[in-house]
Amino acid sequence: MKVKAIIFVLLLTLLCLLFSSLVLRVAILIGELSESVLITPAFYKLLGRRYRNYEKYEVKEPN
Repeated sequence: MKVKAIIFVLLLTLLCLLFSSLVLRVAILIGELSESVLITPAFYKLLGRRYRNYEKYEVKEPN
């Protein structure tokens, strides 16, 4: 998944170079930056949330 994410970011950055509109370039780059920051474990720790919340998943029994 990390390799796919890196490839996707590189493709978006290359796509950014193709656009002549500065607004589109900045929007794509801000989106990439915010996405990369929001999925890091450090951001989860800053907010006080668990990073691997799937580990404590409980299946509820039907009534």
